[in-house]
Amino acid sequence: MNEQVKTMRDDLANKILSMIDAGNIGKWLREWRAMDAPYNAVSKENYRGINNLHLSFTKHGDPRYMTFKQAQDKGYQVRKGSRGYKVEFWQFFKDESKGTDKTTGVITRYYTVFNAEQIDGVPPVTQDEPRQTKTVEKAEAIIKGCPVLIEHGGAVASYAPEKDRIKMPLRESFFTDAAYYATMFHEMAHSTGNKSRLDRAMCGRFGDVAYAFEELIAEFGAAFVGKEVDIDHDAAAYEKHLENHAAYIKSWSKAKFDSKRILEAISQANKAANMITAWRQ
Repeated sequence: MNEQVKTMRDDLANKILSMIDAGNIGKWLREWRAMDAPYNAVSKENYRGINNLHLSFTKHGDPRYMTFKQAQDKGYQVRKGSRGYKVEFWQFFKDESKGTDKTTGVITRYYTVFNAEQIDGVPPVTQDEPRQTKTVEKAEAIIKGCPVLIEHGGAVASYAPEKDRIKMPLRESFFTDAAYYATMFHEMAHSTGNKSRLDRAMCGRFGDVAYAFEELIAEFGAAFVGKEVDIDHDAAAYEKHLENHAAYIKSWSKAKFDSKRILEAISQANKAANMITAWRQ
């Protein structure tokens, strides 16, 4: 890593940490929409977890669902005799006054939703026009040279160490090209921890400290690579995208790591970024 790249990465890491310290970063937003997966017709949000699984097996051809009240508010009418589907919503509470990030309480609410096919007055579902994608030559060169198997499809972005495989949603399901590349580089950064490469400890379970530390490495690494290959030429759009990097890092670092551990994560992210950029063909 030459001095120019080192300076660029240091400046970027400091900017992200400054954004977090300023305290005006919102929640991390997933930057893609799962195509054809069940979603709420009003909020446009995909159902997740057990709700997604449950609604995926209803055998309706329309992916849209809404509550009776949502239908009523829109001027639609749930057909008499229609049987709805239960979905659950969990709200977690934390006692921030004690300086802890641990969950101190949870409320579970249940709602009944109906498919659009069961509701009169709902306009026909329209398929969004496929987003026109633009490729970034340097980024594509990295993807081409990546030694990890990459599969596209589904609603989840992930890396499976045991199979050494990256799963990505379809490119056109991402809201921007920068979001696609950043997510790809995040999963690639995870893949550098494989025992055949940098051999990081990747034994953490979701939500624990080891898992959170690996997430910091992957997100800082993705930010470093994305900046280096210039995945977004629009300054305003890049700032917005950078805020999402900061929000993701904040969600995993808050109350879990001191500044020394965060610097360790940045150091590991540099090694991951070095490996990823070396894959460029």
